[in-house]
Amino acid sequence: MYQLGAYRGEEAVRYAPEDVAAEDPPLVEPGEMRAIPVQGAGGTGFTHFMDGAQKSVAVADQLGFPIYLAHTSAAIVERVGRGMVAPGPDWRMEKLALYMPGFVEGRAAIAQAFDVVAITCDPEAPIEKVRNDVVKRISEDRNDQEKELLQRFDHGVLLTDGNLTNAKRQDGSYKFVVGVVKSHATQHFRSRERALKVLGLRAGERTPAFKPKVSKNQADVYSFYLRLQARPDKSSLYGLVRVELPPETEYLNRADEIAGWLLHERMPTSLPDPRHDKLLYPIHWIEEYLRALQPTDGRIAQLLG
Repeated sequence: MYQLGAYRGEEAVRYAPEDVAAEDPPLVEPGEMRAIPVQGAGGTGFTHFMDGAQKSVAVADQLGFPIYLAHTSAAIVERVGRGMVAPGPDWRMEKLALYMPGFVEGRAAIAQAFDVVAITCDPEAPIEKVRNDVVKRISEDRNDQEKELLQRFDHGVLLTDGNLTNAKRQDGSYKFVVGVVKSHATQHFRSRERALKVLGLRAGERTPAFKPKVSKNQADVYSFYLRLQARPDKSSLYGLVRVELPPETEYLNRADEIAGWLLHERMPTSLPDPRHDKLLYPIHWIEEYLRALQPTDGRIAQLLG
């Protein structure tokens, strides 16, 4: 296994700390693994943008077993002119509920004030295992909201934050949707030469598209790496995103065009968000919108009495 390290000043970043592919995935564009300069687009073809959010607070426990108050949400917003438009009720979902192990006593009394999500857990399991089960369910509910909206999307050109797993329909088709993955938990290229090509991209360059190996729960996609921004004092992952496309010839033929759209979306920036190098402004806008829907800490205190 070859894990790449990048050291800039006092910052050390290890590429793919969790998982490294068993072998290099096949390229689906002609030629060798290389840096491809992207011609910046004069504009962008994206008309809609999608993201989800969650906020959870541990509000109580019973004998160490957790009870969380969680707010989950998702939205698809449309760009109109140069601005973003808040979504109507058909394109926004949110939920506020208490999440707790199903064996916790006193649920009926709590349910009078809140919706309660009871998670099936083993009462003999370690407390941390039960806690992880509850936290996982909160994320799953947020993921389900995102999936429902993505499955309903039927017009325009959509950019979604994250992979395309939820965008694939039961018949295997997609609407026009592109995913941008900001994290790098998987090192898709095992070989040193190809991995260095990824980390060596300059701003405005991409790799050829490839077909990553996916798990049974993930959708088959085409993908390429794209460097949105670069700075000599930052790590090799700075500004690096992985783009996912539906595995169709139409998208492959338009890979340069789509990459150009993403470069166009760099402005305005998402500063002062610390992820501004990878966080495109329309997605940042949705995050701020969804954050405004979440109850404040003061409101949570009021709800809990």
